[in-house]
Amino acid sequence: MKTLIQILALLLMAVLMSSCIASLNPIYDEENLIHDPGLNGNWYNENDNKKLVTKTISFKIETIERKKDMKQERKKIYLWTAYDKDTATFAVHLTKIGAHKYLDFFPESHDFDNDLAEICYYPVHAFCRTKRVGDTLSLYAFDFNYIKSLIGTRELRMKYKMHDSHLLLMAPTDILQKFLEKYEDDPFLFEEKPEIYIRKE
Repeated sequence: MKTLIQILALLLMAVLMSSCIASLNPIYDEENLIHDPGLNGNWYNENDNKKLVTKTISFKIETIERKKDMKQERKKIYLWTAYDKDTATFAVHLTKIGAHKYLDFFPESHDFDNDLAEICYYPVHAFCRTKRVGDTLSLYAFDFNYIKSLIGTRELRMKYKMHDSHLLLMAPTDILQKFLEKYEDDPFLFEEKPEIYIRKE
């Protein structure tokens, strides 16, 4: 059985960025959920490595509706299918906290012949800041070293587990939201360059 840290590492890779924050709790609640139908489609990221070989990472996004409560009300969320070495599907919520938008990823389903299948035994979220302009989608990964420094100086006070380069936040949703609002204008909170995805029909 893989350790929880190994499971987190797989989850972070599956949501396209190794430095996303992982959390036991979501960053969204019913009040700050939003929906952008412009996210739907097929998105691709093409990066040249040192050998000038292009590697394409892609994912498909589609809106789905689910019953919200016993009153049969429905809410719109996204179903993201990521295609890399392995294929994984995530339920994704778009939320606005402060002045910015964020994506919250949660494992939805996997092929059980796939190593990622073991993630479903652990209720772990991952999230990042996002910005979409037309057919260009930017995903901003959190800077692990900076957040680690905030924890080290006790500026960031919340429950967490940390091992090597993996961080699992254990704080409730409202504390996570307050953290994101407090540091939303901090230029060091995110990595310098976002992951850029282009939509192709």
